[in-house]
Amino acid sequence: MVEANPEENDNDNLLSGLDRGDLSSGVYEGGFKTWECAIDLASLVADIDLDADLHVIELGAGSAIPSLAILRRALQTATTGSTPRHIHFTLCDYNDDVLRLATAPNVFLTAYEALKGDSNEAIVSYDDDQPPKELDLEDIDQDMIHHVFDKLAERRITFDFISGAWGQPFLQLLDTPPPQTRANSSSNNNNTENPPQTLILASETIYSPDSTRVFTDVLMHLLRAHPPHSESRIRTSTGEANSNRSKAWVASKKIYFGVGGGADDFARNVAEQAGGGSGGGGGKITTVLDVKDAGVGRVVLEVTAP
Repeated sequence: MVEANPEENDNDNLLSGLDRGDLSSGVYEGGFKTWECAIDLASLVADIDLDADLHVIELGAGSAIPSLAILRRALQTATTGSTPRHIHFTLCDYNDDVLRLATAPNVFLTAYEALKGDSNEAIVSYDDDQPPKELDLEDIDQDMIHHVFDKLAERRITFDFISGAWGQPFLQLLDTPPPQTRANSSSNNNNTENPPQTLILASETIYSPDSTRVFTDVLMHLLRAHPPHSESRIRTSTGEANSNRSKAWVASKKIYFGVGGGADDFARNVAEQAGGGSGGGGGKITTVLDVKDAGVGRVVLEVTAP
């Protein structure tokens, strides 16, 4: 990351502060670090049942570990010979440098490794018939990047990347239908196909009261804007999270000492959220994963709109 864009060095200020703290409010929001709760969330979605079209929105994506777990699952499913479902990922982070230097490269590397294991693929086919056993970063070029993302598109897996602060302009971007929905609408004006199921993911986004309030507003707006899909269910092997509603899975520490945020504060905000003019009351919260160890307890909360 330090060597990226050496002529302009437009990311020097961002990277130089990483050794002095986890985040700087309004400047850098922690996206270069993979937080504990992201691993919890990834463990929950790693065996997700992909039996319907799916729109995954990860808020505060950073390294995007939870979304990458779904991506690996989707690629494993796509190689079984069955017709793949369309999965669209919208990966969001406050900093565009995080998306450019961490999120998007992680997507590429995850897809490359998964596709390389498919005997029918030749991801690196410029000089040799067989891909190398281990990818050398110096071998990555634009042709290879486009090749990998083309292979993803063939499997009906697509991506958007959105940077910026949470607010109305951000919501307007997220309210734009994902590509498969736009394509269906343009090809058939009388299209009655159900929209994709929406799954919103977030980890370590509710660490302070101020961030929790803004995050809750954005989350509830998205849940209300994406109605339930009557013919699909998001399931995991635990069988606990099987509602057919569009939903959010929010991973968090139970309390963030010194800054005031945590799971209880978030639950209060969701219960009290009156819609801010968008209509509807507060949402419903259930705990789908409870992690207890020697440190601060962690949870993954499922949130649905009323």
